[in-house]
Amino acid sequence: MNQEKEIRTITNPIIIEQAPVEDEISLIDLWRTIHNHRRLVVTVFMIVIFLVIGYLTMAKQYYRAEAVLLPPEIGDIHELNKIAEIQALNKITEIRDLSKIANVYTPIDVYDGYLINLQSSSLRMSYFDKEKRLKISFTKNKNKEHPQKLKNSDIYGGFNSQIKIVRNVRKDPYHAKIKLEAPTPSLAEKWLGDLLALAERHTTRQYASAVRKEIETRIHEVQSQINIKKQMAKKLLHDQITKLHDELRIATELGIIENPLINPNDKSIKLIGMQNFPGYMKGVKALKAEISALESRKDIEPYVDGLRLLEEKLQQLKSINIDESKIKTVRIDQKPRAGTAPSTPKYKIIIIVGGFLAFILALFSAIVAEFMFRVRETVSTDKA
Repeated sequence: MNQEKEIRTITNPIIIEQAPVEDEISLIDLWRTIHNHRRLVVTVFMIVIFLVIGYLTMAKQYYRAEAVLLPPEIGDIHELNKIAEIQALNKITEIRDLSKIANVYTPIDVYDGYLINLQSSSLRMSYFDKEKRLKISFTKNKNKEHPQKLKNSDIYGGFNSQIKIVRNVRKDPYHAKIKLEAPTPSLAEKWLGDLLALAERHTTRQYASAVRKEIETRIHEVQSQINIKKQMAKKLLHDQITKLHDELRIATELGIIENPLINPNDKSIKLIGMQNFPGYMKGVKALKAEISALESRKDIEPYVDGLRLLEEKLQQLKSINIDESKIKTVRIDQKPRAGTAPSTPKYKIIIIVGGFLAFILALFSAIVAEFMFRVRETVSTDKA
């Protein structure tokens, strides 16, 4: 009987109920904590808010001006393609040692050059050094107490960081937006407009200078061709006269006074087997007359093959005049325009973030205060 009781006792399952473990913070307890330390919560919250307001009050305001840029029209760069235009009209293919095709500039090429110059640090620095008001403004913003201790490069860095160029190459490769921030809307528009104009002048001079150099190079090439042709013509004339003298000497020794193939009555040539015959067969009289005519020739240019064509090309190149005032390297789709509200600091974002941060710090301070209170309460209980 005792063994059966023991077996029954062992086989009966023992169920131990455990109290559920609370692994989440009760909202009621959190509210009690905030309520118990409400003065601390309000104090921390207000301190953070006042700090945010103080920062917004002391922060320097900047206004953003924006401009939209597009490539120039084909007519805006007509001055840069005058060489190619002349070559297309004249179709000069006879001058094989000159390049047949001149550099042809497209609006995209010129536009890319403009954007490169607009991002150039040297160009921005030149404008920064020239604009005294700009330098003074960024010097004060950098260091109000000791502006004389700042380096020029440090001041320029502040100005350069305010310039942004936005360009979506995939969506619209030809559309570019440039932004510049300044202490006032009028200054932002002025500085951005001046910078765009300076970049355009620089780009225009750059391309115009390249075209002028190309013109000078081609003028030199054509002039060299002309000189070579004239020198060769003189040598050919000298060689021809020397050859005629040799033929005259042979004709004299052979006693050929006149060409025996020519009938003195009708002056016609009698073809005997072939038309080609040695030069001395012309006879002494004909050779002397030819030599006299060649030696008395003062101007050989009419007899130089292709000379007039080269001279025409030379005059056309010399007549090209590049008018920089007719060149436009960029099209301002939207002129610099600044908003009336400051772009920096961003008041709405800062207030929202500051308010959220104030709430979190206030809540954290209440939790810490409640924890410290319980710790002190536990310690005092243990001592009692």
